[in-house]
Amino acid sequence: TSSASGKRPSLFRRTPLSASDASPNRTSTLYKKVLSLIILLKSKISFMNLSGIVAVAGRSGLFKLLGQNKSGFILESLDDSKIRIVVNIAKHKFSSLDDTTIFATDGEDIKLASIFERINEFSDVMPNQNTDNKTLWNFFDTIEPKHDKERVYVSDIKKIISWYQILKKEGFLEATPASSQQDDTIQHHS
Repeated sequence: TSSASGKRPSLFRRTPLSASDASPNRTSTLYKKVLSLIILLKSKISFMNLSGIVAVAGRSGLFKLLGQNKSGFILESLDDSKIRIVVNIAKHKFSSLDDTTIFATDGEDIKLASIFERINEFSDVMPNQNTDNKTLWNFFDTIEPKHDKERVYVSDIKKIISWYQILKKEGFLEATPASSQQDDTIQHHS
């Protein structure tokens, strides 16, 4: 909407810079703070890239989204077989790992990427997904104590550990510079 003077109201108050704002000492301090924040954010963002990785209901393992055609989405399995399939939203249920969360006790769902980061920190003591339930529960309590024990099941924990192992083997959980990450656009195929 516009105000009576015909100008759009400003959402931000603009204050002009004074000569003291441009002093070399103040500018370099601000620059250092901004630079350290950018480096911190890049290190967090580039730890793993789960976009384009999906789980398909009724199929074991994980799949990489290769593109889209008129029949649906083209996926390739992340296992050694590299099987390609076409899935259609109308017929198949599938979910992106980038958007997958688990229930938490504080009401804020926990992103799967942060769970994988925590597992990575404790990977030397990570149990096999076929370990007994008590060991799996203890491990998951260690890596994510805020998970909702009423709504997160042992089968979920087994699936998360299995997915972690697949992604680790395929190199999706390795730290890489943000500049070398792949373009995440979906390719369209005829």
